[in-house]
Amino acid sequence: MIKMGYSVFRLTMLPLLASFHCGDEPAPINDQPVPVNNDASAEPSLGTQGRLFRSDWSSATGSSDRAHSDDGRWTDLICSSTVRSRVLAVVPGSTADWTATPNIMQVTNRGEQNCGMVESVVAPRGASYFIRMYIRVEDENQFSFHSVNVNALGDVQVPLWAIFNPVAGVDYSPKLTLAHPNPSAIRDWRPRTKIRMAQWYRFEWHVEIFDVANRSARIWPRIYDMAGTLVADASAYIQEAHPDSPLTLQQWYDNGGFHRFTDLEMARKFGLGYEGPAGAADRGRKWYYAAVEIRSDTWAGPLR
Repeated sequence: MIKMGYSVFRLTMLPLLASFHCGDEPAPINDQPVPVNNDASAEPSLGTQGRLFRSDWSSATGSSDRAHSDDGRWTDLICSSTVRSRVLAVVPGSTADWTATPNIMQVTNRGEQNCGMVESVVAPRGASYFIRMYIRVEDENQFSFHSVNVNALGDVQVPLWAIFNPVAGVDYSPKLTLAHPNPSAIRDWRPRTKIRMAQWYRFEWHVEIFDVANRSARIWPRIYDMAGTLVADASAYIQEAHPDSPLTLQQWYDNGGFHRFTDLEMARKFGLGYEGPAGAADRGRKWYYAAVEIRSDTWAGPLR
């Protein structure tokens, strides 16, 4: 949970994004229905019409509000500017062997006394959407925290990604946590095998809201290496608490499993960073984010 005493800085002078003006109700993006095709072999034909949000932190480097927000694309800057600047910094991609875009977001673990996250409203209420981002972990051997979320602040709706059960400097499990009306239902999922630190991976999620009235959704994860090889999807995600069980996330969904949002307004928000969880020690370890894209129509796929 995020420690008490945070503040949220909300940008008020916002640029018009490719598909909507942040802070206003997004205009309809595409008259065509959103495909629910979770075949990882499908190659989307992309255009700007289905793009809801995009940020590659190209506006500025450093730890200013302008750099963190990518010149207003991220509308909520969570934690005070002074505290946030200890955690978040926009740095050249060469800092972590990234060449696809000039800059990346560097996140540093500064313990429970410091936090820093960015967030924006990215989708119309009740709409399904697709998230794409690249992540690299340098080294982290503390317990899990919420690092990439649907609704980053307070009542986190879906912790999409967290550094979990790592071997310092070697590998880790990226964890997906789902909420269900039954409190005893399965919550935590991870790929069957760990992935490597000090390597970039492309993470994608399809937030499929299939029952708006009941706020019910399925979250479809995919992980690719930088060669474009699929490392894990729903058929390779297993239960964290019962790793020897044959049940996969795909099978759980096929058997009627689902996620339930507590609030569809919160389900519109996407955020990332470091929340400064209680008990965390300041180790100074880093991880990196790059090239975020969110779409209404299909999987974003590799950066083009």
